[in-house]
Amino acid sequence: MLFGETSATFLIKVFGVLYPSYASYKALKSEGGSVADCQFWLQYFIIYSVLLVLESMFDLVGGYVPFYYELKVAFVIWLQLERTRGAALLYSKLIAPHLSQHEEQIDGGASFMISKAKDVKMEDVWDASKQLSEWVKVQSSSLKSGRPASPSSPEGQEDKPADSDEGPEEIRKEDAVEESKKAQ
Repeated sequence: MLFGETSATFLIKVFGVLYPSYASYKALKSEGGSVADCQFWLQYFIIYSVLLVLESMFDLVGGYVPFYYELKVAFVIWLQLERTRGAALLYSKLIAPHLSQHEEQIDGGASFMISKAKDVKMEDVWDASKQLSEWVKVQSSSLKSGRPASPSSPEGQEDKPADSDEGPEEIRKEDAVEESKKAQ
């Protein structure tokens, strides 16, 4: 093994992010900028983002494979070499056909997620983080005491059905009613 995970991670960030970012800057900056250069670096970053998503799965097994980290560094360099243009090759052979085939479904899903994200209020995020915090506290205290807690919800709370139309205000009102019943 020439270098381990730490040095490979550093090299991948230098060769996989810093240099391509600078090359993208240069392609955009050049007067009469080369459309081909801009297109290549866009393809590169699409391939690199797919690599980042898959990397966590590969690293689980790859760490046991001899020269895995060296191969990762070599792959990232291969993607961008002028002679090999690996990113353009992978993009045209794998990514573009798959995206073209599923473009309508991806656009529909993205539109749906964006419309839902626009409706999110900061107070909803805050309330959800409080509920998550309480759930974590219950789970950790149950682990300490050796008493099992419900894996899906905080102890003493019932899960709401997934198709429930209740918003955060209705849920808070129900929680307040349940708390007052418990106090009596």
